[in-house]
Amino acid sequence: MAGASQQSLIGVRAQSALNIGNQPFDLTFQGRAVHITPTGVLQTGADEDSRIYISLENFETWTGMQPSTIEIAASGSAKETESLLQKLSRAIPYADVRPVRRIVEGEARVMGKTAPRC
Repeated sequence: MAGASQQSLIGVRAQSALNIGNQPFDLTFQGRAVHITPTGVLQTGADEDSRIYISLENFETWTGMQPSTIEIAASGSAKETESLLQKLSRAIPYADVRPVRRIVEGEARVMGKTAPRC
């Protein structure tokens, strides 16, 4: 996998901690390197800001492992979110499917601060 550049989304805190700006860089896991090319910076104000996102295929090829956690970002009403949770639970019956509400709550706080007052 070394030599092949993998596109990624970099959380703003990860970018700052690594002091990389928007420049390509290498990550190493168990002696195997992957060359990362940042394609965007993510800033949510939550844990995502400290992460580096690569495709599932690239992750599995690089590490030789399958992930134990998958996060899916979805916007919508409470009813739409509940419907999505039910669909995911049916599609992956062995998975622990649950919402991460603090992201939604964080978005609501931001919207509450920026929405015009009537």
